[in-house]
Amino acid sequence: MKTTYTPLLGIIFDFDGIILETEIPRYEAWRSLFQEYGLTFTVDQWLMGVGTGPSVFNPAELLVEQSNGMIQACQAQEIADQRAQALVNEQPVLPGVLELIQAAKSRGIKLAVASSSEQEWVIGNLDRIGLLTSLGAVCTADDVTYVKPDPELYLLALKQLGLSAENCLAFEDSTNGLLSARKAGLQCVVVPTEMTVGMDFSAATLRLASIENFDLTNFPIPGTKISPGE
Repeated sequence: MKTTYTPLLGIIFDFDGIILETEIPRYEAWRSLFQEYGLTFTVDQWLMGVGTGPSVFNPAELLVEQSNGMIQACQAQEIADQRAQALVNEQPVLPGVLELIQAAKSRGIKLAVASSSEQEWVIGNLDRIGLLTSLGAVCTADDVTYVKPDPELYLLALKQLGLSAENCLAFEDSTNGLLSARKAGLQCVVVPTEMTVGMDFSAATLRLASIENFDLTNFPIPGTKISPGE
């Protein structure tokens, strides 16, 4: 029996929780805003929307409802975004990300981001931390009809990179992201955050505590196939 390998030609990263720790800052921004209206906003509520978009769970709409319309959704979103950005500005790029990007570029591996967050948030932060020019594609909620767990974001990233799913690997931190990658045909390395560590990642190709634990040179290349009888 002979083991053959499909070459790794592309890596597609989620953004929130993979490149930057944004989940805790974004949650804290909303929690503080709810608190100003005498309301409670829990981690469990925030987790309903992690890895997907406002069509699944929108804290702005919840705040409008629970405050009896004392604030409008667009106003709440703007305030929360400003607070979250101020907190995210203090966050470093997560461990191992820069090293993996450099190693991939040195091997000619194409790079992309596929995120359920808005374009302004993703591209703005990628540009701020100096990673935008390293990417061959950046796909966000503004580019698709359906966000994760639908595979549309990953399928678009693959199309823009000009690669097949069997030649690419995804990095995710949420169940919704993992399901999206798998539905698109990619293998997926999961790196949970403090907020997502309790999610179901049974469908992951590999689970790591940190991207710095990922060894590009020794990782089994996506698309490993066993050819019987050879």
